[in-house]
Amino acid sequence: MQFWDENPVLQSYLSDPDFCIVATLKEQNHNERVEGFVFGTTIKKPRSSWKYRYLVWLGCANDCQGLGLASQIYQTMHELFGQE
Repeated sequence: MQFWDENPVLQSYLSDPDFCIVATLKEQNHNERVEGFVFGTTIKKPRSSWKYRYLVWLGCANDCQGLGLASQIYQTMHELFGQE
């Protein structure tokens, strides 16, 4: 069962790519298929020097579950949050 559609994932990536990671698989017919994604964001509170970073959404295709893909894209997001 899949609770997400590729179109909103790709639209989010195109509109705000800084904290959006999309893992794709190139198929034999040279098409790319979305296998997993993670969206994050950063907010800054008014009158505060703190920035808050949080993960908004993480998804992984059923056939990729248990292979470590979600862990890899989560780790990449964690590293991106640390760079800002």
